[in-house]
This record gives sequence, structure tokens and C-alpha cells, in this order.
Amino acid sequence: MVISVLRLLFFVANVCLTAGRPSVSEAPADEHVVESSATSPPDDSLPAQNFVSGDVFPLEGYSITFHGPGLTPCLTSIGTASLPFSPLGGSVFSYRRSYESNTEVRFHNGFRFPFLGKEYSSMYVNRKGFVTFDGPDQRSARTLDSHFSEARISVLYGELSLTPDSRVSYKQMANESVVVTWQRVDDSDFQLTLRQTGEIVMSYARVRYSRNRVVGLSGGVQGVEIDFSASTFCKTFVADLSESSAPPLAARGFGEMLINSFDLQHSTYVFSAPDYSRPCLAERDMSILPVSPLGGKVLLFHRSYNYEQEIRFERDFRFPFAGVDHRVAFVNYNGFITFGTSQEDFFPTLRSHFLIPRVSALYGDFELSTEKSVISWKQLDDRVAVTYERVGGCDFQISLFSSGDIAFTYLGMAQGTTAAAVVGVSLGELGAVGDLTMQPRSCQVPLAPAQGAIGTAGTLAPSQAFQGGFDLEMTEITFSPPDYAPCATTDLGGFPVDPRGGQVLPFPHSYDSVQEVRFAGGFRFPFLGKNRSNAFVSYNGYITFDEPDDLVFPSLRSHFFRPRISALYADLDLDPEATLISWRQLDDRATITFQGVSGSDFQVSLFADGRVSTAYLSITRERETKVVGVSSGTVGPVVDLSMAASCPPSDAAPAPAQPAGAAWGIAEVFSRGMDLGASQVSFSAAEGYSPCVRYGVRGFPVDPRGGAVLLFEHSYEWTEEIRFLQGFSFPFGGKSHASAYVNRHGFITFESEAEEVSPSLRSHFARPRLSALYGQLDLSDTETLVSWRQVSPALAAITFEGVSGSSFQVALGADGSVAYTYVDVSGVSSGPYVAGVSLGVAGAAADLSVSPGCGHSSSSDADAEAGAAAVVGVAEAFDMGFDLERTVLRFSPGPAARVCLARGIDALPVRPDGGVPVELPRWEDAPSQIAFGGDFRFPFAGRSHAAVYVSRQGFIAFSPEERPVFPSLRSHYAEPRISVLYSDLRPGRDQLASAISWKQLEDSAAITWHGVQGSDFQAVLFGDGTVELAYLTIGVDGTKVVGLSSGSAGPVVDLSSAPACTHRSRSVTMSCPPGHTLETTSSERGMRYSCSDGSSMTCEIEGGATVRCTALSEYN
Repeated sequence: MVISVLRLLFFVANVCLTAGRPSVSEAPADEHVVESSATSPPDDSLPAQNFVSGDVFPLEGYSITFHGPGLTPCLTSIGTASLPFSPLGGSVFSYRRSYESNTEVRFHNGFRFPFLGKEYSSMYVNRKGFVTFDGPDQRSARTLDSHFSEARISVLYGELSLTPDSRVSYKQMANESVVVTWQRVDDSDFQLTLRQTGEIVMSYARVRYSRNRVVGLSGGVQGVEIDFSASTFCKTFVADLSESSAPPLAARGFGEMLINSFDLQHSTYVFSAPDYSRPCLAERDMSILPVSPLGGKVLLFHRSYNYEQEIRFERDFRFPFAGVDHRVAFVNYNGFITFGTSQEDFFPTLRSHFLIPRVSALYGDFELSTEKSVISWKQLDDRVAVTYERVGGCDFQISLFSSGDIAFTYLGMAQGTTAAAVVGVSLGELGAVGDLTMQPRSCQVPLAPAQGAIGTAGTLAPSQAFQGGFDLEMTEITFSPPDYAPCATTDLGGFPVDPRGGQVLPFPHSYDSVQEVRFAGGFRFPFLGKNRSNAFVSYNGYITFDEPDDLVFPSLRSHFFRPRISALYADLDLDPEATLISWRQLDDRATITFQGVSGSDFQVSLFADGRVSTAYLSITRERETKVVGVSSGTVGPVVDLSMAASCPPSDAAPAPAQPAGAAWGIAEVFSRGMDLGASQVSFSAAEGYSPCVRYGVRGFPVDPRGGAVLLFEHSYEWTEEIRFLQGFSFPFGGKSHASAYVNRHGFITFESEAEEVSPSLRSHFARPRLSALYGQLDLSDTETLVSWRQVSPALAAITFEGVSGSSFQVALGADGSVAYTYVDVSGVSSGPYVAGVSLGVAGAAADLSVSPGCGHSSSSDADAEAGAAAVVGVAEAFDMGFDLERTVLRFSPGPAARVCLARGIDALPVRPDGGVPVELPRWEDAPSQIAFGGDFRFPFAGRSHAAVYVSRQGFIAFSPEERPVFPSLRSHYAEPRISVLYSDLRPGRDQLASAISWKQLEDSAAITWHGVQGSDFQAVLFGDGTVELAYLTIGVDGTKVVGLSSGSAGPVVDLSSAPACTHRSRSVTMSCPPGHTLETTSSERGMRYSCSDGSSMTCEIEGGATVRCTALSEYN
């Protein structure tokens, strides 16, 4: 009685309060909202109920209708069998991802729903059992307070969970109603109906869990909490809720949700157009598919994210479906087909199934088996068949008939592969949900393909996929056309064709996985109706013909995708130490050999009569996917090649043996360290370049001093050409060469420059090459020196000194002999490095350290007879620090540069005061000329110079063309030069006119660098060729070179350890001003002379002028 009185007061209050509410005339804030003239209750009077206990839901089997101006609630009994409105034909909300909770619904045909003084043309449906209007609600809390936080209709507002068979759908009815249905949402079925009159109906057929659920209305402010089960029953003025007076809706489409079970094996079910709602069983106990997939076109799916492939029907075939004649379909490897657009639905649910037009044969969340899964399609006269083989362990087929009918055929199903899967046909609306096995109807459908199929099988070449073992080692498989039936030859003793002398396929980069082979001499390989004049070889173990194919991931899908010969199609690696891929053409065949590819050795031969043979010696990586076989570009049979019959004796002649004594080349690859230190390895041309070795070598056979320096000025300059002199030529590879190309990476070529920087057996044998120490050598060290010297018309030598911490030499004899001398290979650590001789064909890998011993070295004799070259030059390079401050270096002329050192100077030998500034270009690094006056000449490097060229980089050159480059021993010795302090000096703009100056004396000329980057140093050039280099303070960081160069290679020395200098040959008379005495003091440098009290001292130089001078040391 109390509740009834409260309800009456509530109704009266609603009427009174809303009657006086003023209307709002402003423009609507959103286009889907307009102001309503209908009266509405105040927001704080809207009712709601919070179900907390989780007991039996008291509204199950009832509808609550909110009607009238005050939205008064009343009850109607509907039972628990069904909801008032059938959701069939409604639009389904997918909620594909867990974070997707809201879906906007836009009403059509002018429908507006009045609510709380506004009319709405759209709403937001939340999977959690409620509807909002002003925007989506992203709140995570599901409480009575959150219910009242905004305008909301809570049908069963709570933390509801979706299962794969849960459906949330929307349908706009012809009777001016909008219906939202939640089916099997948290195992509950409930519905919301919104009428254009403003009535709101909440219906509950089944509610299994009611704990923490809210039911009611909200205006965005705190309302009242009531017990809806105590509401009165609706009177006659409440509109009829049911569809009982209308004919029952016909379902369109069908779906079954399979959870952890599958009972459709070995059966075919047919869905008939146009409604597809009543599937029938066409056949049981099937052992083969209605349409053989053999000869079908493969859908690649070569990456997991390529989940869909488009197929275009051929000729005039059309598939009528959902009101459209389709010429294109999208096949998804998750077991379904769509038509209008591609879809990426990964998670199988009835919601996603019914979301769009879809054919779901076994819509699941599959993973394609890497090696054996094949999805293909074949078009016949009356149908298109899409076949899934070994997809998630399942075999099934979809047939799309030109009549619009659809058939699903299921063979074997792997245990556990259908944890969640959908079977059915969707027209893009909610269809019938049922159990296929419970369909009582059987049907007679012509499952056998009609005659005259389009795209018949043609050539069906066999293949096999391996994973977890390989049983064809020491076996040759021969595939014979036209059907490429296999036969086997076992117990091989080696490759059927000797690969030596074949042309190497270099594969210089791992991403360049394909190399083209062009057959020569009119050879053709007949394959699939074409005579092939070329082939594309992949280092992943297969061959294609029409175009290169770089598919890395091996599988039967990718194998069958195009015409292909898979000798050992796998994800293989190139080993720089062991891998060699080459090909040879014989009279009757072309043979490609794979050696050391991921540790495996195998070979494939293409015969002129169309046969294909694959031979296997050793195969590693047993656990990885491997495919062997022949593909015509369509699906072929999968067989066990180890069960192939034995090949009959062949009438064809065996591969010819290699000629005795043939020269192919040889090489060794070093990965960690090198065991040829202090040795000489010689290769005799007369003996096919077979190596011999001599140990205990202590120096270079050919003295590199006096040789021409190879500059390699820039890091991108790989090679330097050398041209032999005195009629010398080097016979190699069947030609006589008058020049060679020296590569900074430790090898020599002859016909063209080679820039390979990735050392390997492949790149070594890819062209004629002498690899002394072919590797990633570093020339950045300032003490690195590469030079060459021709000793006589019979011998030339190229020397690498200090290259990556190693020193070695290549000697070339006029008789074609080659010798590598390794003085120091301590810098050879992590490789790879290659040593050997290549004639540009596949050669042999060997251990050079166990070669037979050599006899007497002819190259050493030739050099001993010639003797060392006369050299003017010596140098030291500094990377860090500088130990020559307050010293003078004196270089005396002669057949070899003689140097002495004086320490402890306090001033430069020649005062720069009064010197002539050296005018340096303001924007260029070119040197500036200094022309000597009078008859003064400076003899150097065999010439007498009346002028020199001074560089801001701290060196003196003798040619105006001298180009400053980065300081190093190579650039120092490359040209005649005096490196006073050859470094990357950069005088400031204000120093250009004063930082460098020169002064000519009677018998010498002095060039001074003063205050250049905190450094003071000087060069004095004497008329007899003597050079003095003096250093006070040096503030320059980085590389610095000090020394003399005649333009040829010279020694590298420690100048700080030079012997002490003695008196120069000329005399100096010293005197002091009157009243001052000449004082002498003894020091470790000799006698020191100065005037008492520091007075100025006069020096009279023998044969010269009298000048003022500072205190002198004995070395002066």
C-alpha cells in the first residue's frame, strides 16, 4: 500500500513539474538532436533500480514500458521463450575488439526519438547493456552513480561479457519503432524498443546473471531508486508490444557457432539461394572432395598479415549473392569468403559473421602451416571451388555455384583446431542461428563437377614438403616429362656433374637472392610448353623461368604459386666461408650446384630433353621447412619422394669427366685469425696454380722502398690502376696483361675494376682475381701504406703495409707465377678473409697451410739481384700526441735520407720577424708559390727548384698541381713533398696574411708557421739540399705527418729516436756589446753561448752577414 501511494505521488509530481517547464528555442548543438515540444519529467525524478545481490532476476519474462508525459513504468508479461520482436534481419554490431564498446546508430526514414525535451536522430548502443544519445560513454565503472551521470537508458547496465555466439543487433521497424536486441550477452537475452511516440520498452526473456546490474532511465542527474517488479501492469492504452498479428519473419542467412567441437566431418552441406536459411545435408561419408584441387590456382598468403587474396572469375562467370552478381571474391585464410570488400576479421564470432555478406565454411582463427598448407581455387563451368588443404590441420572446400547455391564439404578435421569457429552464410544481417547436424532436410545436389571444366589440370608435377627430417641424402631424384613422374637413384658417391670450372653466381648481397643464368650455344630447356633459354636461380634453392622470384618463405603454397623447380626450396643462408653456387653447361644439360648453402650440398640438372634431376649429398637444418619437386604453377600432387621407384639404366651418356690437370683456382676463407703468418704461399701457373708454402719468412722478398704509392684518396675509391713498365706483362686467365687493378680490400683484378667489399668464396671465384688477403681492410690508419714496385722485366710486387694491422705482399712473375708473402697477419681477427687464386670459374676450397713445401723462391732471387731502390724519404705519423716539441730535425741529402735530432731549443732557428707573408687563397686549399730570389736553388728529389709551394696544411710541395688531401703516410709518399707538420691545419681568416711567412737568407730559405692553431714550427731549406724542421709548441690534435718524400714509398721511423746532431760545417763568430762578456755554459746538448746580463749578441756567419742573434746552442 505504501509503494502504491509513492507511485501515485511520483506520477502526479511528474505531471506537475514538467507542465511548467519552458521550451528552448536555441539552435540544436548537434544535427542529430532537435528540441522537442513534448513534455518530459524532470531529470531528478527518473527511476532506476540497482540489482546488487545476484539473486533471481525478478523481471525475467516481463517487459517494462515507460509511457506518458512522466515516463511512468508498467509491466507486461511476455514469457521466457522469446522477445517481443524478432531480431532476424537486423544489423549486427561487431565489437571486434575488447576496447570497442559503443556503436553509433543513425535512424533513417525521418525517424526521431523524443527524450527529455529533445528529439534524436541517432543513438549510441553499448555492449554493456545501455543506450546513450549525446555521445558514447567510455566509463569503466558500472554503478548506479555512473548510470545517473548522463542521459541514458539502461536496459541491463553492467559489466557484461561477450562470447563468440553473443549478438547485439539493431532493427528499425515499419511500425515506427527502433529495436535493439542483446542475445546471449553474458548468457542473457534482452531487448530495448524505442517508439516515435516517446515510449520506451525494456524486455527480458532470459537473464542468468543479475549481480551489479542497473535498470532504468537517467537524465544526467541523480534520480530516484524504485523496485520495478512492484510496478502496476500496463492498461489498454499501452501499445501492443508483439508482432503476433504480423506474419512471422523469414530468416535470411544462417550461422552456427562451434565451440571446442566439430561434428561435420566427411559431409557436404548445401545452402540454397536466395535466403540461405535452411541448409541441407547433401552427402555423408565422403572421402574425397567434390572438386579435385589439382591444377587449381594457388593463393599465396606468403606472410601472416596477408590474410586475404582476391580472385577474379574468368570469362562470363558470375556468382549471384546478396542481390549482386559478383565477378570478384576475397578469400580469407581464416576460412571465409567476402565479396564487396576485403575484411580482416580475425576473431570468429556470430557478430562478425553476420556483420557483412559472408560465406563462412569454417570461419576460425587459423595459422597457416608453413610447409604444407595450401589454399587454391579452380573455376569450372558451373561453379568456383575454393579448397583449403591442411589449414590448421583441416581439409574443406567451398563451392560457389552460378545458380547462387553454396556448398561446404568437410573431410578430416584436426583435434582442437576448432576451439571457436562459425559455419554458415550471411547476407549482412542477423540470420538464423542453429545446428547444422539438426537440420532434418536432405537434398540432392550434383556435387560431381560438370564436364568441360575451364582450366583443366594440365601438368600435375609432384612435390614433397619436409619439416623435421630429410630422407633424400645421397640420392638423385629424376623427374621425367610430361607428367614429371619421379624415380630415384640412391647411394651417390658425389655430385653427378663436377662443379669445378663452372661459372660462379656471386650473390653479392643477401637481399639479392636471385641471379640470372643465360644458356649458351643454342641450348634450350623445354619446360611447360616453352623452350627456355635462361633461368633465374635463387640461393634459397629453387629455379624459376618467366621472371625472378624472391619469395623467401618456403611452403607448398609458394612452391605451387608459379612454374618452379624446387631443388631444396628453404630459407637458406649464404656462408661467406663455405657457400659456392655455380653452374656449368654441358652438351646435354645445364647444371646448377649449391655447395655449403646453410651447410647443405645439392645439385639440379636441366636436360635438353626436358628431364629434371636433383641430387643431394648432405642436408642440414632438419627442423626447417624444405620443399622438393616440380611445379607447373598450379596445385600438384603431394607425394613421398623417398618411395619413388628406382630409375632404369639411362641410355644418355653420363656427364663427362674433367680434363686432367685443368686449372680451376683455389681459395681458403679465414673467419677467425689466419695461420699463414711469416710464410710465403706460391702458385705456379704451369701446375694449375696448385699452392706450395714456405715458412719462416722474415721480410718482404721485394723491398717496397722506392715503389709508387697507391693513394686511395677517398673512402669510395676502391681501386688504383697500375701500368707495368719495361715491357713486363703478366699472363693470367688466358690473356697477357700490361696493367692491373689493385683493390684496397686486398685483392687484384686485371680486366676491370671490382668493388666487391663482401669477401666470400662466391665473390672470390666470380671473376679472375688474386686474393692475397681479400677482406674488409681498413686504410684509415695514418701509417697504412700501399705501394707497388717493378723490379725488372720479370717481376712486379704490390705491398700492403699496416693495413688493418697486417703487412703482406703480392709478387707477380712474368711466367704467370704468383706469390703471397705474409710478414705480419696479427691484425686478421674476425673475418671473413679470402686467400687464393681465381680464374673466374668455380674452384676448390682448401687449407693453404697444409700445402706442400716450396723449393727456392725465384721471386726472392730476382729481388736480391736487383737490390733495394734508392730512396729519398723518411716519415713518422702521429695520431695522438707529438714528441718533437722544442726539437730540430736535420735531414741531410744523400742516396738515403739521413736524419739527426737536436733537443731543447728555445727559439726557432730563423726569427720570422721581417718575413714575407705567404698569401694563401681565402676560399681554397691550393698551395701558394714562393719564388726564391737571386741564384738560390733548392735541390730535392733529383731536381733543382727555384720555387716551392706552401700549403696551409703544413707541407711544402714542388708542383702547383699538388692537391691537399687528408694527411696520411700514403698522401705523404704519393708526391715529392716536405711534410713539416702535415695535418688538417685551418688558419682563421684573420691569420691568412700573417700566420705563414717566409724569409730568404744567403744560403737558405725559411718558411714559418706562427700561431696556427696554437702551433709554431719552421722549415729551413738549404742550398746544399739539407732540410731542417724545427718545432717549438704544437697545439694541433689529430693526424700529423713529419718527414720527407721523393714521391715513392719510404720507411716509417720514430724520428724522436734519431741520433743527436753535431756542428754544422760553417763557423759563426759571436761578440757582445762593450762592457759585456761572452759566457759559455755546458749542458747535455753541448756548449751554450750568451752575453752577460742577457745583452744582445752579434753573430757573424762565415761567408755571410753580421746579424743580431739570440743565445745559440752548439748544434747551430
